[in-house]
Amino acid sequence: MATVTTVAMAANLVLLAVASTWPALAVSLFLAGSLDSVADIGANAHVLRVERLYERSILNSMHGVWSIGAVTGGAMGTAAAGLGLPLEVHLSVAAAAFVTVAIVACRHLLPGTDDGRPQTPAGDHLAGARRLRVARSVVALGSLAAMAQVIEDTGSTWGAVYLREDLGGSAVVGGLAFIALQTSQTLGRLVGDRVVTRFGRCRRRRRQPAGRPARRSPRRRGGRRAVAVPAAQPSGAGAL
Repeated sequence: MATVTTVAMAANLVLLAVASTWPALAVSLFLAGSLDSVADIGANAHVLRVERLYERSILNSMHGVWSIGAVTGGAMGTAAAGLGLPLEVHLSVAAAAFVTVAIVACRHLLPGTDDGRPQTPAGDHLAGARRLRVARSVVALGSLAAMAQVIEDTGSTWGAVYLREDLGGSAVVGGLAFIALQTSQTLGRLVGDRVVTRFGRCRRRRRQPAGRPARRSPRRRGGRRAVAVPAAQPSGAGAL
């Protein structure tokens, strides 16, 4: 599933590049978000299969590898924008590279389907209460994940807009907020598995501190640009 949706996302990049109207752009962005979500689910499910075979936590490190790809993509986009490379050329080359990597990587995936799901005992009189506890946990975790996603997307999605349109930065400067956030996120994720192994999943969540408040920017636009880029890093560090 992750391979198919990754290839589809790559093809959709070409549609994004040639979208000439707002409706076409909206459809392309909707497809990109939908395909990315499905690819994430497939990739995470497969990593959990591999994790069970390793018998130790590796999920955070795999997300760290994803973040390395995000930093690389952000650097590619920033460089292309700075060089004035046409969007059609940039995204077409990127799409071809992503398709090639996905096809090569799929040959190394585990065969078969996931068979590690726990079975609910038949006739368990506590099944209803357990389902209620699970539902409450899902709601709590979903709410926490949604808030974390808003924090992350503020820097990764709107950082370039803020630097370019509000602070008047160049195209190269516009991409630096995303790169800063993803670099910090990469470091947090690469050490996350050691924290999970050392403290356990539940204790790690209890020890995780709340996000730091955003710093106030200087009044001068140049100084605000200088502060806006490193200010994106605490959000990325929260990936741990």
